Amino acid sequence: MKAITLLTGNGCPACKTLKQRLDSEGLLDKVTELNVHESPSGRSMMHSLGIRSIPVLADTSRGKPKTLIGANQAIEVYKEFIL
Repeated sequence: MKAITLLTGNGCPACKTLKQRLDSEGLLDKVTELNVHESPSGRSMMHSLGIRSIPVLADTSRGKPKTLIGANQAIEVYKEFIL
Protein backbone atom coordinates (compact mmCIF):
# COMPACT_ATOMS: atom_id res chain seq x y z
CA MET A 1 0.00 0.00 0.00
CA LYS A 2 1.25 3.47 -0.85
CA ALA A 3 2.03 5.99 1.87
CA ILE A 4 1.02 9.33 0.36
CA THR A 5 1.48 12.61 2.22
CA LEU A 6 -0.04 15.90 1.11
CA LEU A 7 2.03 18.88 2.24
CA THR A 8 -0.09 22.01 2.52
CA GLY A 9 0.06 25.39 4.24
CA ASN A 10 -2.04 28.14 5.72
CA GLY A 11 -3.42 30.69 3.26
CA CYS A 12 -2.32 28.65 0.23
CA PRO A 13 -4.89 28.95 -2.57
CA ALA A 14 -3.31 26.12 -4.59
CA CYS A 15 -3.46 23.85 -1.52
CA LYS A 16 -7.15 24.60 -1.07
CA THR A 17 -7.79 23.94 -4.76
CA LEU A 18 -5.95 20.63 -4.73
CA LYS A 19 -7.71 19.46 -1.58
CA GLN A 20 -11.10 20.29 -3.15
CA ARG A 21 -10.18 18.46 -6.35
CA LEU A 22 -8.97 15.39 -4.47
CA ASP A 23 -12.05 15.42 -2.24
CA SER A 24 -14.42 15.62 -5.22
CA GLU A 25 -12.77 12.46 -6.62
CA GLY A 26 -12.79 10.59 -3.29
CA LEU A 27 -9.01 10.74 -3.01
CA LEU A 28 -8.51 13.11 -0.07
CA ASP A 29 -9.15 10.38 2.50
CA LYS A 30 -6.38 8.29 0.91
CA VAL A 31 -3.62 10.77 1.82
CA THR A 32 -2.20 12.07 5.07
CA GLU A 33 -2.18 15.86 5.17
CA LEU A 34 0.63 17.72 6.91
CA ASN A 35 0.44 21.50 7.20
CA VAL A 36 4.03 22.78 6.90
CA HIS A 37 3.16 25.90 8.91
CA GLU A 38 1.77 23.94 11.85
CA SER A 39 3.52 20.56 11.78
CA PRO A 40 7.21 20.12 12.59
CA SER A 41 7.13 16.79 10.75
CA GLY A 42 5.64 18.53 7.70
CA ARG A 43 8.41 21.13 7.72
CA SER A 44 10.99 18.40 8.19
CA MET A 45 9.62 16.39 5.26
CA MET A 46 9.57 19.46 3.04
CA HIS A 47 13.18 20.22 3.95
CA SER A 48 14.36 16.63 3.47
CA LEU A 49 12.71 16.46 0.04
CA GLY A 50 14.32 19.75 -0.99
CA ILE A 51 10.88 21.19 -1.79
CA ARG A 52 10.33 24.94 -1.58
CA SER A 53 6.71 25.24 -2.70
CA ILE A 54 3.37 23.70 -1.81
CA PRO A 55 1.13 21.81 -2.37
CA VAL A 56 3.18 18.64 -2.71
CA LEU A 57 2.12 15.01 -2.81
CA ALA A 58 4.91 12.73 -1.60
CA ASP A 59 4.96 8.95 -1.95
CA THR A 60 7.22 7.65 0.80
CA SER A 61 6.15 4.03 0.61
CA ARG A 62 9.46 2.66 -0.69
CA GLY A 63 12.94 3.80 -1.54
CA LYS A 64 13.55 7.37 -2.59
CA PRO A 65 10.35 9.43 -2.21
CA LYS A 66 8.51 10.45 -5.36
CA THR A 67 6.84 13.86 -5.45
CA LEU A 68 4.13 15.59 -7.43
CA ILE A 69 4.12 19.36 -7.04
CA GLY A 70 1.27 21.80 -7.68
CA ALA A 71 -2.48 21.76 -8.10
CA ASN A 72 -2.94 22.06 -11.85
CA GLN A 73 -2.26 18.53 -13.11
CA ALA A 74 -5.02 16.54 -14.78
CA ILE A 75 -7.01 14.62 -12.15
CA GLU A 76 -5.90 11.36 -13.78
CA VAL A 77 -2.29 12.21 -12.85
CA TYR A 78 -3.28 12.55 -9.19
CA LYS A 79 -5.31 9.34 -9.30
CA GLU A 80 -2.38 7.39 -10.70
CA PHE A 81 -0.01 8.88 -8.14
CA ILE A 82 -2.26 8.18 -5.16
CA LEU A 83 -3.77 4.85 -6.16
